[in-house]
Amino acid sequence: MKWFAYDPEEGVVFFETEAEARDAAEDTLQACQDISAEDGWPENTEEIVYGEVRGGVVETSRVTREEWNRTHDIEDEPFPGGSQFDEMVEYAIKEIEK
Repeated sequence: MKWFAYDPEEGVVFFETEAEARDAAEDTLQACQDISAEDGWPENTEEIVYGEVRGGVVETSRVTREEWNRTHDIEDEPFPGGSQFDEMVEYAIKEIEK
């Protein structure tokens, strides 16, 4: 299973374990606490989070122009996307298998 931590300054970082993700979030919180004595708490402190990645975007199909032309009547069904692409790729959001 994949885990993540979000730091408003650095963005999302992915980890293999929950402990690593939580440690990263705690490190970020500690950095905020360290600067809070001089400048106060950063306004985005509560945006620090960690959690489990439950799903994500995966490629579901890939068809080259050549494959398309072999399997379709290109007069009636031209290659999607016009002439600017050499292949068509589709994506979907899928749950991560455990």
